[in-house]
Amino acid sequence: MSIKSAAIHGLFSLLTRQAGQGRLTILQFHKIPRAYDPLVPGELLLEKFETVLDFFIDHMQVMPLAEALSALRRGNLPRHAVALTFDDGYAEWNEFVAPALLQRNLPATFYITTEQLNGPALWHERIAATVRAAPVHGMVLPKGFSGYDDLSSPAMRIRLLLQLQERLKYLPLREREQAIQELEAQAQLPLELPRPFGASQVRQLHSLGFDIGAHTIRHPILATSSDAEAREEIGGAREALEAIIGGSVTSFAYPNGLVDRDFSRRDVDLARACGYRSAVVTGGGVVDRNTHPFLLPRFTPWGPGEGRMALQIARNLRGSRGLRQVEGRPQKLRVMFVECGAGFGGAVTALETLLKHSPVSRLHADIVTNLPVGHFSEYPVVQSVHIIGNRLLKLRQLSKRIEDAGLPARRAFLFAIGRLDDLLNRGPYLVRLVVHAIQKQPDVIHGNNEPSSNREAMLVAKLLNIPYVQHLRGPIAQSPHTPWLLSKPDAFIPVSRWLAEELLVNGVPSGKIHQIYDAVEFIDAAEQRTDLRAMLNLPTDTILVAMIGMLVNWKGQDLFIEAVSRMKPHAGVTYLIVGGTPELADPEYEQRLRQQVLTNGLHESVLFTGKINNLNAFMAQIDVVVSCSIEPEPLGLVMLEGMANGCIFVGPAFGAATEIVDDGVNGLLFEPRSADSLAEKLTRAIEMRLTNSSLGARARCDVRRQFVGSDCSNKTYRVHDLLIGDSHHD
Repeated sequence: MSIKSAAIHGLFSLLTRQAGQGRLTILQFHKIPRAYDPLVPGELLLEKFETVLDFFIDHMQVMPLAEALSALRRGNLPRHAVALTFDDGYAEWNEFVAPALLQRNLPATFYITTEQLNGPALWHERIAATVRAAPVHGMVLPKGFSGYDDLSSPAMRIRLLLQLQERLKYLPLREREQAIQELEAQAQLPLELPRPFGASQVRQLHSLGFDIGAHTIRHPILATSSDAEAREEIGGAREALEAIIGGSVTSFAYPNGLVDRDFSRRDVDLARACGYRSAVVTGGGVVDRNTHPFLLPRFTPWGPGEGRMALQIARNLRGSRGLRQVEGRPQKLRVMFVECGAGFGGAVTALETLLKHSPVSRLHADIVTNLPVGHFSEYPVVQSVHIIGNRLLKLRQLSKRIEDAGLPARRAFLFAIGRLDDLLNRGPYLVRLVVHAIQKQPDVIHGNNEPSSNREAMLVAKLLNIPYVQHLRGPIAQSPHTPWLLSKPDAFIPVSRWLAEELLVNGVPSGKIHQIYDAVEFIDAAEQRTDLRAMLNLPTDTILVAMIGMLVNWKGQDLFIEAVSRMKPHAGVTYLIVGGTPELADPEYEQRLRQQVLTNGLHESVLFTGKINNLNAFMAQIDVVVSCSIEPEPLGLVMLEGMANGCIFVGPAFGAATEIVDDGVNGLLFEPRSADSLAEKLTRAIEMRLTNSSLGARARCDVRRQFVGSDCSNKTYRVHDLLIGDSHHD
């Protein structure tokens, strides 16, 4: 040992004098290439890896994982004990890693993802190969993500790779595979995939004396998998590996490995039921005698030299111990949902559907609204409903009139009105909300609208040190306060991948983002007893084309009317404008729409129905459902409800519609804000209805499979439960 190594050894022993006894460090590695890859600059190269191994020989006691766990239980674990583990499966393990370990007589455990053994390469390696082969002029990314127009610099390719891997890993397996195939189809060069890693390599590692562990079949996020999928992934990988090596596989590694975020108590129970004896997680920490055997923490040293590495391992040894159990609480969670929108609309409907499908055994919901909206008290999980108004003095119309008047001093007037709003409206609302939260003592506060509307709820949560969840149902409004508003929530639930990307672009850490689609309430045609055509005094064979939504400017009813005016007249077709003006919206917009209809001579074919309660109960009687939003829709419940009922959906080709609608397959997309494009697609939709196209049936099947109420409630519960666990750790 050199003088430098001796000095580092002495310092390491001093730093870990008390922490090094009875504690096991488990280290995690992945691919160990020999050559530098500019697309993955952070990879640990073989030369550095061998330096790491030499450090372990000089300063630590490397043991097989199973043997170390057994010694820990007996109470005779050596000081500074460490176990080495490797995840996924790479040819480099056999070519470089195993020889380096054997040369030093070091044991290790290799956790293997089994699909690649006789199928496609690892999913994240396929993405890397695609980005490497992408054309310089950029790529069109999978549904819901913006494109990259310029990939001429290595930095842009690195950024694209990291973002794709981060975003796609939480997709359901079927959607992730579809997205990867869409990316691969755009490659300009042949894909350079890793060298194959198959059954023969697994057998070779086992024959050399290394332990083999399982890492699922396809590397899914188990927390988002169904019970059947999780059981197949956890147990199926073990069965496949045992058939290959002809021996037992007793240890498991959870994909991604973050407790409560990437897997749950269910998966711990499944791992035990499938015959494993231990399982490893990620996130740092050490193992002691009290650590749960299926929650063994792992740590990856990244120091550039021996000194830095010694400090990092010492810090890890002196840090947190492994978990004794999965952080989940069996009792009901008390969640205060705060609805603070403009009135009735999609946010209220989505919250009602979420509550309807939430089990009484898990949730105690307290609802606070700023207006008398919804029928929340009808749902068993709802314990109380309170209206706390935030508009004692209505100033919005006054602000609009001042802005429209173009007064020279309008900025000063608007500033004064804003402060008056804070004093007379927002301030009292905040105080009453604080008092209410103190009385109810929720475990979590959940804002149901966009951050600006829910800023008082956010403040209450911070004042009372309560975890706060921000549902995101609309585009992020940009203002000087936006960075502050986005920094305060403990978790975000965007209702589409498009909104998830908006959060990432605005600097929200990916760990705070939990994308969950809203659910749709499915109503069978047999339950729709009221005849909509009879209610509107229309012939029974009338084709109904309905533009549905609140009468607010950004919904685009004026674009709908303009498109209808450019279409050739269709006998037997009636165009419906369904919806009313919310309490806090501009009442003059509806007047302008009615005048537009008269001006274009459409008063006999275009009908204003006003707001129709329980519209979903009539949806199957509508032939074509239209969205004309001039700004990207975050999700659009009207789109989902229409498609779920077999209607032909026509919508703009931006926002979340591009995630759900495959143009010409399960719906029709038009060029956003284009009346001509909309008129063309409306004409096509009417023709499809006349010819009994199967497009509506395909839409119905797709939506009913993907937007299930129980899925939405289960995923939302996991977010709440995760935050409770995090708050208990603080």
